[in-house]
Amino acid sequence: DNDAVYFTPVKRDRAPVIARIFRPLLRDLFVFKVVNSILTHLGIDSDFDTLQLYFGEWLRSLPADAIKANMSGNWRPMVRWLHDMILNAHQRNRHNPEELDDASLEKVVKLESLLKFCNEIEDLPKAFFIAVICIDAVSTASLQIEEKTYGKITQIDSIRPWETLLRRLRVCLLVSLRLSGEVDSGGFNPMTVSSVSKPGTFSTYAWIAKDELTLSHENQVLMAMETAYMSSSEAFYPSTADGDATAHKKAMLQSCSNSQRGSLRSPSGLTSDSLSPPLLFYLKDHGRCTTRLAAHRALILVGLWGQTPDNMLLLRRCVESLQIAQENANQFGLATLLEIWQSRIRPVFQSLMFGLGIADELSHEVFSSLIEDRVWLSEFTFHARTVLGMILECTSKNLTQDISDEDLVSDKSEMWPPLRECPILSALVSKLRPVKSSSVMLHHIVAFTFEMTHDIDSIASAVPSFTSLFSVGSLFSEMPPIPKESNEQRGLIEQAIVD
Repeated sequence: DNDAVYFTPVKRDRAPVIARIFRPLLRDLFVFKVVNSILTHLGIDSDFDTLQLYFGEWLRSLPADAIKANMSGNWRPMVRWLHDMILNAHQRNRHNPEELDDASLEKVVKLESLLKFCNEIEDLPKAFFIAVICIDAVSTASLQIEEKTYGKITQIDSIRPWETLLRRLRVCLLVSLRLSGEVDSGGFNPMTVSSVSKPGTFSTYAWIAKDELTLSHENQVLMAMETAYMSSSEAFYPSTADGDATAHKKAMLQSCSNSQRGSLRSPSGLTSDSLSPPLLFYLKDHGRCTTRLAAHRALILVGLWGQTPDNMLLLRRCVESLQIAQENANQFGLATLLEIWQSRIRPVFQSLMFGLGIADELSHEVFSSLIEDRVWLSEFTFHARTVLGMILECTSKNLTQDISDEDLVSDKSEMWPPLRECPILSALVSKLRPVKSSSVMLHHIVAFTFEMTHDIDSIASAVPSFTSLFSVGSLFSEMPPIPKESNEQRGLIEQAIVD
């Protein structure tokens, strides 16, 4: 409409104007007509998509308590305004179908523009409050329209998308509260229903693995839990109608209680009578992806160890998780092994062999005392050799995935988010380079010899390619074999026996 007056396309600049127009809806039920009068004089009262956009932006700018006041009771001006806007669209469709056809009317009845808006709101509690207001308006208005259209537009079809949104918001809130808001390891992706729905944004495996580690660091305990929930008749999907049951809502509230949970460094322990079901209870299909969950536990644990390298129990649990992650000879198992070797273990070994200053990622202050500790050094070297051994084992096999792509795509479960590829593990797999077995073997030999002798000078003289070891690309380059039966080797063997 050429006579219509629209606001600036810059959201920030139009926000004060929108706030003044919709402000009467914060007062009482009878002033909503003031809002309609202003919109009519602006000539945008029939641009229903724009009205929904402006209304959504206004709601998002309000304090949560102001929106909550419209969630219940008889005096609900926000609901009434939306309700009348929908009925106004129906009237225009009846009197002038060329201006608003049936397909467009159906979109207005469902408040599709507001639905899309709510899907992208980062403030999850506020998105939930807004969705409740919208579904109530859609429910009452569509019921009247259903009677007038003889069932051509139905209430049940109109509210279904909002029911789906509310249930998905319930999942997002559960995950966010359960993980204390730490839903993205990189911190770049805010959680919205829309972003969670898109493949390649969030890793549900990372969510569950992090949650598991707040319960226990022992893999056998966690794997038993995964198996139990897979066949549990009590577990349910919050994204379905099952989550609407009162008992299930109570379970979700208990899961979000901070008093029930441990932390990544201090697990709470897992008991059969736990009143705080873990995330796996609500996303139980992931229980069959034991190797993927183990890979994520390894990545999380090694990150914790990197922050406190004196805590060797964390590295031990990480290595135990790696042993599970690579059990089925899968690509992401090898990719996880290489990531942990390259980013965490290799720099320490490089500093041991060539001096602390060579690895910028290591704290001289922290590691200078640790490398003087024989007990710490022995345990670290043992775990490093174990990782190298697993890498060597993986390179000798035809690598696959623990579950096929078809299993992920064709899964018939109602769980949301569904089982799908993990963006974190997929990124690690995409970085995979051919590993040279000869190089892995040589690194393993040097690590073992160092564990036995702690004599770097003798190792360097016995291994011609010593200076090329433990660099960023050393596992991917062919290494010359060690000369057999040299004097240096015999000296190392004698020293190892004596030590």
